[in-house]
Amino acid sequence: MIYWNCPWDDQHPSPGNEVELLMRSIADPGYQTLRRFLSQAKIFLKDSGCVFLAFSLTAGSKELFDKVAAETEWRYKIYSRKIFPFSMGSEHEEEIDNKMSSVNKDLPTRRYQVADLEEAVENMRRLTKEKPRTGFLGKEFLIYPEVFHPDPWHEIAAYINKEVIEVIKTKLSIKYEDAPFNFLEVGCGAGYTAINAALISHQCKVWATDINPSAVKNTVENAKLHGVDDRVIAVAADVFDHKEIAGKKFDMIYWNCPWDDQHPSPGNEVELLMRSIADPGYQTLRRFLSQAKIFLKDSGCVFLAFSLTVGSKELFDKVASETEWRYKIYSRKIFPFSMGSEHEEELLSLRDFKSFALPYAKLSVSLPQGVEPVTVMLSKITEY
Repeated sequence: MIYWNCPWDDQHPSPGNEVELLMRSIADPGYQTLRRFLSQAKIFLKDSGCVFLAFSLTAGSKELFDKVAAETEWRYKIYSRKIFPFSMGSEHEEEIDNKMSSVNKDLPTRRYQVADLEEAVENMRRLTKEKPRTGFLGKEFLIYPEVFHPDPWHEIAAYINKEVIEVIKTKLSIKYEDAPFNFLEVGCGAGYTAINAALISHQCKVWATDINPSAVKNTVENAKLHGVDDRVIAVAADVFDHKEIAGKKFDMIYWNCPWDDQHPSPGNEVELLMRSIADPGYQTLRRFLSQAKIFLKDSGCVFLAFSLTVGSKELFDKVASETEWRYKIYSRKIFPFSMGSEHEEELLSLRDFKSFALPYAKLSVSLPQGVEPVTVMLSKITEY
């Protein structure tokens, strides 16, 4: 085993001059020393040996780190990580500490295959037959056939929902006692998020949409089961496309959107249950972000649950930029995660989106690295 807690920063503190020794413990200009380390490390490894690097892909440059790793013929996987308060000089940030096990170039990069998505869908179908009722945040919910089943990702789904509920409670705390709080969930599935929102307070009026008619019926049934059918309106709609949504303004819009951007069956329509985990080319995400501002109150906010590693961070950022949104992390957490037969570690985070269609005075963008389901929050820039 070879280990190095290498310098995270890639800047040159004093261009034209040699870097002093103490400075070299935290800065490696252009990652030249890292390049030399990775170029030579294989020479000194036993056949069964391994190399560990302690590194931060947020304090340093992920782009340059990945470039150096690729050019020296290494690929890596995350071994463990944790979020820490972090400061460098007078700057204080949240930091993810990544311990990376670098492995030789024959290790495949992590990317779920269509077969993994298909296996995940079949697993949900099997679960619905075996377990048509599931416990979620201390409550029981019915899960209809062909509706997203949360059990394979129960811990992740529970965390997302707790975060969303806390945001609703915070928003409610600054409203007048009898002022309504209009909440819209897109892609409601069995309706557990919409119903938990309605259960927070009589002030919460909830709308829920899903392209899957079975999911809408499932949400209606669960709303009756929990006695909130008078405050939950569920309709079959492709994102916002329904007369029940048209013309309305919401305090909060939430969507646990599909994370994968691949097309499971090119040339064919994606089946409804598959659409709960895959959005080919993020076309539905693009439509959601393009239209979301229309349905927000001036002080409204939008939350997205998403994974920038199960899916495509590059494409996600492109869609967000082209639809005139920017985002920052609201909260995050690491989870075990599996898709089909693949098992990985996942980092879940809550992201705050700002529209940059209008001038803005403050924008904080923080991108966690590694494997991450994320929850993202969007809010109109006029709030700031």
